[in-house]
Amino acid sequence: MRKGSLALDFIGKWVLILVAVVVAIGLIVTFSSKIRQGIIDIFTKDEPETSHVRVELETKAQEISKIAELIELCHSTRLNTNDDETCYILQNTKRSFDATAQEINNSLSSGMRKNVIFSNQKYSRETIVLSYVWIDKKVVVAQ
Repeated sequence: MRKGSLALDFIGKWVLILVAVVVAIGLIVTFSSKIRQGIIDIFTKDEPETSHVRVELETKAQEISKIAELIELCHSTRLNTNDDETCYILQNTKRSFDATAQEINNSLSSGMRKNVIFSNQKYSRETIVLSYVWIDKKVVVAQ
């Protein structure tokens, strides 16, 4: 090969590299707002807000009914999410809850019973927390 053809080959490679760089910079400038928004979205994930439900329930039947209603609502609204989330913090302002896991479970529809995990057997505080665990697709009932 001659010396001139090597120089031409060298210049050709640099021209191709420069064209690729110009195209890449053009794409970045053109889509910079979308790229910036994508980066912001990665680092500022929107957390769903936990609902604080304050109720004045006087009877055990009312308590069990309200807990079962919120369990089913938590499961149905979070079914398509891919995160563990606290759905509801249920607080009885009249008195402490007086319900067992068995009583709550019996008040659920038969299809829903397999989608609930009870962390306690007896719920006797003023507050009950309902959380959704996405990997199991189940609602966890805790105090």
